[in-house]
Amino acid sequence: IECSDQALETLVSLADGDLRKAITYLQSGTRLFGSILSPADLTDIAGVIPADTILALLDVCKSNSFDTLQQHVKQIILSGYSAIQAIHQLYERILSTSDISDLQKAQVVLRLSEAE
Repeated sequence: IECSDQALETLVSLADGDLRKAITYLQSGTRLFGSILSPADLTDIAGVIPADTILALLDVCKSNSFDTLQQHVKQIILSGYSAIQAIHQLYERILSTSDISDLQKAQVVLRLSEAE
């Protein structure tokens, strides 16, 4: 299996310290994509929603338009991604951003936990 340093970093991040999960991603990757794996290949295998999609979802949330938000979420689900994966990635993105206050973060995380 050939992986660039960036692909290996992606693998470590996706597996979150779980060696069995990392091996499974590598095995699945070689079956689906061959012996050369890119970071995008590994991300696809893990079912992670692309960062630009999550950022777009956050922008839609800021627009305060429920209909637009509903359409965006529906598109994510129709693309084959898990709704729970979207919630987890939103949670991570919100906690790491400096665009909103800690109080706002707490309110959003509370709502996400109710949705989960």
